Amino acid sequence: MPSNIFRYIFRHSMKQQIIVVVLTLVYMPILYFSFELPKIIVNDAIEPPAETFPRQLLDMDFEQVPYLLILCGIFLALVVTTGAMRYCLSVYKGVLGEIMLRRLRYDLYDRVLRFPLAHLGKVTGGEIVTMATAEVEPLGRYMGIAVANPALQLGTLLTALFFLFMQDMLLGIAAIALFPVQIYFVPKLQRRMNEVSRRRVQNVRLFAGHVTETIDGVRDIHAHDTRAFELSKAADRLGVLFRIRRRLYTLGNTIIFLNTFFTQLTPFFFYSLGGYLVIMGDLTFGSLVAVIAAYRETATPWNELLENYQAAEDNRVKYAGLVETFRVAEAAAAAGDDTDAQVCGPLTVAGAGLEDGDLRLVEDATFEVPVPGRVAIAGPAGSGKNHLAQMLCGLRPPTSGTITLGGSDITKMSEAVIGRCMGYADADSHVFSGTWRDNLYYGLKHRPVRPPDYDKKTAGEREQWISEARAAGNA
Repeated sequence: MPSNIFRYIFRHSMKQQIIVVVLTLVYMPILYFSFELPKIIVNDAIEPPAETFPRQLLDMDFEQVPYLLILCGIFLALVVTTGAMRYCLSVYKGVLGEIMLRRLRYDLYDRVLRFPLAHLGKVTGGEIVTMATAEVEPLGRYMGIAVANPALQLGTLLTALFFLFMQDMLLGIAAIALFPVQIYFVPKLQRRMNEVSRRRVQNVRLFAGHVTETIDGVRDIHAHDTRAFELSKAADRLGVLFRIRRRLYTLGNTIIFLNTFFTQLTPFFFYSLGGYLVIMGDLTFGSLVAVIAAYRETATPWNELLENYQAAEDNRVKYAGLVETFRVAEAAAAAGDDTDAQVCGPLTVAGAGLEDGDLRLVEDATFEVPVPGRVAIAGPAGSGKNHLAQMLCGLRPPTSGTITLGGSDITKMSEAVIGRCMGYADADSHVFSGTWRDNLYYGLKHRPVRPPDYDKKTAGEREQWISEARAAGNA
């Protein structure tokens, strides 16, 4: 997975993001005309004296009232058109967000399947479940709007500013006078929020891990009456989370206050400066009304751009945390599934050892057995026989020595090859939901043997995973 969220977005949705940008560009001229039309209605249909009529429109003469109604009808059509385009863009962005959420969860689940056994012993199921469900939910929603929202907001802002400057240069300058102040303060506050948000994500995972550990060890908690001790640990973690979230609310609302204050301060310049220009005859009243209406369209996208910047930074931090956690599976994910590889030859173990920190689980194992063949590994509990069997099946790579199958290093062979050559079952093997036949033949379900039938409801019904030859042991 790319380490940057935007690389991931463009890798999987470049075509859809381009469609959104094109629709946004089509929307901009319509938006500009919706700014211009109110000025025409006031200056050209309401304010002029009746003796200036009839007016000609499309080679037809219209009196003042019909002319006003026609312009208002055009304005209503523009309102409907802009609303319909915004609706289509919103629906498209929502669907795109769900597509990206599905893709992200699929990629994370794929990496969970590739986690080395040693790594799974260091993380709890609660942490993984939290990351693959709750944490990716806002990420998926953001991926649907990551390009569409800034494009729409920036286009709307530039269109409104262009209209303002076309009416009067001073009013245009007044509209953007406070932008530099916001550009300076908002990123500084956002950097603080990013650090606090990173701490929040880490502590949520720790709390999820504690809950999972409690469920796994609930029998011992009841047996030893340690409920108060576990509650105390949970209270400590929840207290840390509370302080972090309180800090987030403080910083977030500070940014909202600054944005709202500056947004409401700018109309002061319009009413004072614009009113002065109207009184002096340098600006028409209709232009001032249109300018104030256009500023509302300027303020909203500007604030949304700032909010989008905050969302981009927040989701960038969350995505980076996800990638860092699942990076351990990248090497396995990059390994190809060489399903056509044929492995022949003996299984050779030369000085193989396995260590877990300072603990030696297997030391200097050396032997060679033919494949196919039979071998028994005997020893008392804790002798390392289970760990050695896991090393032979590629479940745990040796920390010293080598294990080769047909002359090929087993640590460099893909799961697709090892899984077709060997099976593994011990006392801790999981019994999957389904029938005993499903579990007995589980090791044969590598790839579907016929094209899927999507009229069926479940994956087991849609595809046949076991051929008769495989089940009979002939393939």
